Parts: sequence; C-alpha cells; structure tokens
Amino acid sequence: MFTGQLLGGDIASAGTMSPADFTSLEARDRMEDFSISTFPNPAQDVLQIKWKPIQQPIKMHLTDISGKVVWQQQNVDGVQGFKSVNVSRLIPGTYILTHASAQGTFNQKINILR
Repeated sequence: MFTGQLLGGDIASAGTMSPADFTSLEARDRMEDFSISTFPNPAQDVLQIKWKPIQQPIKMHLTDISGKVVWQQQNVDGVQGFKSVNVSRLIPGTYILTHASAQGTFNQKINILR
C-alpha cells in the first residue's frame, strides 16, 4: 500500500510503503471466535496459553525454526481454556506454537529468552 501524493501518474513526494493486510473477513471472524493468547511473549521459564473454552479436545505443539517438534500435547481439555508450558530447557530463539482443534489450526510466533 502506498501513502503519498500522485500527480499526473508521477510520484510528487516520496511517501511511504507499507504492507497490505490480505486476511479475509472470514479468517478474522474465525480467529476472533477462537481467541488464543500467549504470555509472556517473549517467555523465559513458563509460557501461558489461554483460549476461549471449547467442547472439543485440542492438540498443541511447539516447533523450532527448523520444524523440529520440541514440545507437544494431544487431547488437551478444550473446556479448561488454559495451559502452562515449561520452556526453561528450550534454547533461546523463535518457535511456532500450533493450536489445533475441530475449529481450525492457528499458529503463533513465540520467542524464548534467557
């Protein structure tokens, strides 16, 4: 997306470029219905995962940037709406948390610090 001034097809001022948001309205509605939050992020010892309670079981896993699964849990009680994960033994870096249920699969970037 360009923000600036165009005159006769020429750019009159430098303006700024910013990425456009192409998330569909349907995807946004689904994300709002599912509502997952993680904290603290970045995390050091324990990562808290909170979601809107649902009736289906949830599968969760944490992968490093190479795609290696470093933590996973199957059949998490979706009604509970909360999970604590010990991340104290993980190498500092960037990870992807995947949270999957019958409602969909959602990924979130997680940073681990020391």
